[in-house]
Amino acid sequence: MLPFGEGMLVFAALVMMFVARGEGEEPPPGHLKRLGAHQPPVGQVESLDYVPAPEDFYRDYILPGKPVIFSGAAKHNPAFTKWTDAYMMEKYGDAEVMVDFRKKENRDRPGETLTLQNFLLNYNSSDYYMVDTVPEPMMHEMYLPSCMSCGGFTSRLADYVMWFSSGGTKSHLHMDNIDNVLCMISGSKEWFMLDREAGAAVKLDRHEGAYSTVDVDSVDMYQYPEFRNLPWWSANILPGDCLYVPYAWLHQVRSHGRNIAVNNWWAPLSAFDYSDCEGKDTKAPVPLSTLEFTLGEQTRFIVNVMLEEHGGQLPKDMVQRMLVWEHNGQQLISDQDFSQMDSNGDGQLSIQEMDDLKVETIHELFNDIHPGEINTQGAWQSRRIAIQQMLESLDTPIHPDAKEFLYHWQRTEQETEEFLTEHEENLPEVVLEFIRSELQNGPTFGDHVEL
Repeated sequence: MLPFGEGMLVFAALVMMFVARGEGEEPPPGHLKRLGAHQPPVGQVESLDYVPAPEDFYRDYILPGKPVIFSGAAKHNPAFTKWTDAYMMEKYGDAEVMVDFRKKENRDRPGETLTLQNFLLNYNSSDYYMVDTVPEPMMHEMYLPSCMSCGGFTSRLADYVMWFSSGGTKSHLHMDNIDNVLCMISGSKEWFMLDREAGAAVKLDRHEGAYSTVDVDSVDMYQYPEFRNLPWWSANILPGDCLYVPYAWLHQVRSHGRNIAVNNWWAPLSAFDYSDCEGKDTKAPVPLSTLEFTLGEQTRFIVNVMLEEHGGQLPKDMVQRMLVWEHNGQQLISDQDFSQMDSNGDGQLSIQEMDDLKVETIHELFNDIHPGEINTQGAWQSRRIAIQQMLESLDTPIHPDAKEFLYHWQRTEQETEEFLTEHEENLPEVVLEFIRSELQNGPTFGDHVEL
């Protein structure tokens, strides 16, 4: 039997856990139910029965960051009628493809390379899920969506990814720093989507990737309270439909039936290039096999977004800590790489310096890593999450000014020392230790090693 004092402490801890979990009360709507069950969507994504001209697509959907469905737009692709299992087995069975082994996304386990024939023989009786660039011999049977046929899109293409399963796949809730038109060849997909404003309220709590670990089949509304009143949009795309997904829109996707989709990823345009449309028949089919990827443009865009969010430039140590490989958090930019990027030698990387780099140079500096695997938020967000968890653990909230100071990483050594002199007596020891550690070692963004 516990002594009275220890027994009271245990009792108090149980009471606090009971209260925090809302025990004895009705759980919040959607608690332990699938993502989106907390409330109906604010609306359905707009659907068109035609594909707009490139200029109209840019003006009406890309500029405002507005998703849209093009109903039936993929039905004119040869793939729509040809890509049966038997046809692909005979024509492309020797092609090598990357395959995941769990339909509910698990980024902790890397995929493996199989032949398409091996995949086709097994996917209906397993959790095999092909996620890879469209095999090169198959590219001529998919066309570029006509809304992308001119205006600058084709000079900024990053990838055409083929998603192939027997249905039942479930992605993480995640964000892509890239524009996307996804077209359904077979089956359907159900989308939970958050616009940029709503998505800003969601904690992307995996530091090595821009995604949330929330269980999309059973949302714990106590662990993830930001989901309780989250407004969301719904999109259901059927065979032959295409969906435009604006960059930075959080989304979670479920697939149904034999499921084949191809997405077209491109670096977002800063302006529409009217000269690129002169003399072009924008409705003429453009096979993907006739186009080339320009990966450096997407990498440039990713880095420039990061720089814009931090005043237009960042010092070398921050660039190195914030640009990491999504799969394992490894640092991407060496000291030598940074010297090539920092053309004026001031120790800062600016947007202008990124814009001045040649596309080929950018791709080489990032070790030929696909831009979809470059993460600029994970390392930064790990610090924010560490601060947030520390603040939530405190018995008494600290002063708002102190909280603001904690989140501000660009403070000087003098500013930190002055802050400690003024506030040291009123701050909990755990907060003081955090500030002193950063004063000694610099802001902490997680442990990263150079490639």
